[in-house]
Amino acid sequence: MDRFQLHLRILFPFLALILFFSSYCYSFESTISEDKLSLLANSKYWLRLGHYKKTIFGGYKGQIDNQKFYLANDGKFNPLSELKATLDLFLKSNNYKDDNFHPQCLYPARYRFIKSELPSTLTTAKCNDLNDWMNSLSPQGATLVYASSYPNNPGSTFGHTYLKIISNNDSRLQAGSAGSTSSSGSTTNSRTAHLDLLDYSISYAANTADAFGLTYAFNGIFGGYIGYFALQPSYMKVNEYSDREDRDLWEYNLNITEQDAKRMMYHFWELNQDAFFDYFFFDENCAYQLLTLIEVARLDWELTDSVWLYLTPADSIKLIANNPNSIKEVRYRPSLYKRVMKKIEQLQRDQKIIFKDIIEYKKPIEIVKEDAKTLETIASYLFFRKQAQLNKLDQQQTELYNKSFLLRSNLGAKSSIEEVTISAPKNDSPVDAHNSVQVGYSFGSSNTQTYNYNHTYQELTFRPALHDILNNTQGYSTFTHLEVLKMKLRYYNQKSKLYLEEWKFVDAISLTPYESIERKYSWQLDFKSYMLKDIGEADRLAISFRPSMGYSFTPTNEWFLLYSLLGINLEAQSIFKHYMRFGPMLKIGAISNLSKIYRLQLMAELIADVFQSSRQKYFHQYYLDQSFVLTQNLDLRLHLFWLNRSDERFNNYKEGSLTINYHY
Repeated sequence: MDRFQLHLRILFPFLALILFFSSYCYSFESTISEDKLSLLANSKYWLRLGHYKKTIFGGYKGQIDNQKFYLANDGKFNPLSELKATLDLFLKSNNYKDDNFHPQCLYPARYRFIKSELPSTLTTAKCNDLNDWMNSLSPQGATLVYASSYPNNPGSTFGHTYLKIISNNDSRLQAGSAGSTSSSGSTTNSRTAHLDLLDYSISYAANTADAFGLTYAFNGIFGGYIGYFALQPSYMKVNEYSDREDRDLWEYNLNITEQDAKRMMYHFWELNQDAFFDYFFFDENCAYQLLTLIEVARLDWELTDSVWLYLTPADSIKLIANNPNSIKEVRYRPSLYKRVMKKIEQLQRDQKIIFKDIIEYKKPIEIVKEDAKTLETIASYLFFRKQAQLNKLDQQQTELYNKSFLLRSNLGAKSSIEEVTISAPKNDSPVDAHNSVQVGYSFGSSNTQTYNYNHTYQELTFRPALHDILNNTQGYSTFTHLEVLKMKLRYYNQKSKLYLEEWKFVDAISLTPYESIERKYSWQLDFKSYMLKDIGEADRLAISFRPSMGYSFTPTNEWFLLYSLLGINLEAQSIFKHYMRFGPMLKIGAISNLSKIYRLQLMAELIADVFQSSRQKYFHQYYLDQSFVLTQNLDLRLHLFWLNRSDERFNNYKEGSLTINYHY
């Protein structure tokens, strides 16, 4: 009996403790009404923490595709079940050997929400890892950064965005007395200016390892890749985009408080545990997912609910800008390539000749050992080459790079050169760009000389994305062009028939001016289905694939450009011999930006057919297009087209049209 009493005395405190917590949990859960739980489960903040979106049937679906993120079995589709499962886990999680694996530490944003809405006497876990992480970041704000398009990378032709977390860490503040001016004109005292390259940045990207060609496009369009959030130092993003890929960076300092920033980062911690998403190029992409993070910070901003079908990074900036006072400041960071080219441009004529002799013709650098400006320009150019070549220089370049620094250091500080500055293009940020979706109406006339008929027609155009070379250039690179899934429907009035005139799957053009130092290529990739005009038939659709490459030249810096491209024309249609037409293609053109509102393009094409024997083996066609920009999202076009071939059966074709285009 004494032994039994002894056991009772030992076990009684533990039994009492278990009964206490059991009764507490029961009493706490029982005091929360179903209506209260339902109200919280349908609150804006809880829905955003679970990345829930309404379905067409009226229910909810979580966009996170790793089921482990949701604690309830039906948590992906039921916000109330997920709230109950989360609450139940918090109430029953008081004994963890490693405090860092405590549910409060794994789901800090959820815990803080529930704690604020359902006050209780739960003991707060220590969460050392989480607290150390938050203290090191010390978030006090956020900046959304837009990296301009990089046509040489198919996955980046729409541009890219990432989120920079502004730190309140005193060690990242630079001392000084002078002020720095942003592109918006506001001035920041450098006593409190951030060494922003030491801040951290959040990016979202797809894991596209071993991706290539059509597989890359197919998986990107239909969600075949997994997307993840990642945290990196900002200098790594600047190195990747600005230094290596020749992309300008536009930084939009958001109106986000320290409390907002912390709330966002607590949620990022949750996402960084088990969350991943199916990645889609057009809608659930980098731009979209970063907006979902920002929505957690600013509950009053409605950003992603209006996204339908697709979202470009530039459009995501506009969605934020539509909220009053959402952007505090805009900063512009020109690419390393632009800064280096500006340095070369500012050299005197004799300095440019010597610079070219050293870089291109391998003359000894000692011929400029007393010229600090040329030495610094050589060093800057070789640094750019090093970045562009993945931090590698060949032996000769390395020796020249080292010599340039050695000779420059011998001149001392008295020969210091003023740093090159490039101002932000006025009214030319992504916010000023036209919207992505284009609809157009045309009225025109066509004439086929062989059959001696003249038809008037009306045409409707729809283009989901993004920009053509005659569009308003504000916010876009001047000589780039990217159209995806553009469709033209043409109605001939005399025939009373409607035709699918053209369907462009993709048409991408990059006309990069050739420089004597940086010999960049220009290129075009055109893949479409279109109505044939050169064989006298008005109702035969062909599929064509036309890759081409060549050079562009601009003697007048951005307002006039000449280009020449040589490529392959591959077309499929049953009327062709062997069901296809194949041969070389030469394209020559000129583009003139006579003013901000007027653009002119002249182009000639020579297309050959190596399979043809019974008819002429080549034909040539000419284009004249003019564009008048009426407003940011409205333009007027005049289009003239001639097709010539000497074959008597299939002679000339002409058409002209007037088009009004609207972007939304």
